[in-house]
Amino acid sequence: MSTTADYLRFARMLLNDGELDGQRLLAPNTIKMMRQDHIGKSRARVRYTSTMPNDGIGFGLGFGMIKKQGLSQLPMPEESYFWGGAAGTLFWIDPKNEMIVLFMTQVLPHRMNLRQDMWSLTYQAIEDATLND
Repeated sequence: MSTTADYLRFARMLLNDGELDGQRLLAPNTIKMMRQDHIGKSRARVRYTSTMPNDGIGFGLGFGMIKKQGLSQLPMPEESYFWGGAAGTLFWIDPKNEMIVLFMTQVLPHRMNLRQDMWSLTYQAIEDATLND
């Protein structure tokens, strides 16, 4: 358990390759390993959500990650990584666009499309012509 502010600090540390507010907390190689796929061709036994491992989504050390954007069926670019909670919370980090998104909600049981809507709406809302894909 934590606060939204602390979770944002944690996400900032991940985005900054293990550094937060000028302090090195994790080595850059540790962050790199966390963001790499560690399940390879393994398949999920049951597909519960759109974020289950597939040819475009892998699983790193602590979160899902986008291996191939077109195959992931999600709008996040490759190298983005994400995780969600049982009550509908969601966070993702998009290193290519230097973006952190936190979506904190508490809805049980979580049976809505809020996560999928957040991904799509976030990228649709960006007007920057230099958005990296």
